[in-house]
Amino acid sequence: MTQLFVGTPVVTEAPSIVVDAGLSVGQHRFQLEVVIDSGQKSQPVTAVVQVQSSTAPIGAAPANPSASAPKTAPTPAAPRTVGARKPRKKKE
Repeated sequence: MTQLFVGTPVVTEAPSIVVDAGLSVGQHRFQLEVVIDSGQKSQPVTAVVQVQSSTAPIGAAPANPSASAPKTAPTPAAPRTVGARKPRKKKE
């Protein structure tokens, strides 16, 4: 796993990296620049990742509210009739 430090670039020849699980809760900004063999750099691309807590706060609603909701049968969709398309006129 790759450990990330603010302001420190990660240099790799692999097309992806696995990031350590130690990122704190909150927003994290990642910037990617690709350098090809001739030394040319791509324009930087930035992605913002939002890390959320995996534990619910005390007194929070259940993670799956439908689990405690009464079960009902789904309403079937009404059938539709689709008409045939008219042929397009050829341009001359």
